[in-house]
Amino acid sequence: MEKSMTWLLVFVGGGIGSLMRFGLSKANFLKFENFPLATLLTNILASVFLGLFVWLSLKFGKNEWYWSFFAVGICGGFSTFSTFSMENVELIQGGNYLYAMGNITASLLLTGLTFFLIIKLP
Repeated sequence: MEKSMTWLLVFVGGGIGSLMRFGLSKANFLKFENFPLATLLTNILASVFLGLFVWLSLKFGKNEWYWSFFAVGICGGFSTFSTFSMENVELIQGGNYLYAMGNITASLLLTGLTFFLIIKLP
């Protein structure tokens, strides 16, 4: 595949992933006091999606177009480590230490666990 096509696939996929993340951040059902539930869910889902793409690559071989579009583009645009970091700093600055520690712990454990479980599918 041409390099220019790879860049275009990452660009379009990243835009779609960013729109998905923005949509989830606006979902009213993901509000829980000061806890950043939308970001946690977004990052868990991104780990599930990326795990699926890695699993597909292991099972059927790595295809450059879907890897560029889905794994790098969509998952890269959808997941949000910078927002995760900002929200944790805001929680700490607001004195919500328990929520901050809960968010950090849950994010690291759940994203890692979901990714691991997905790539271990038969």
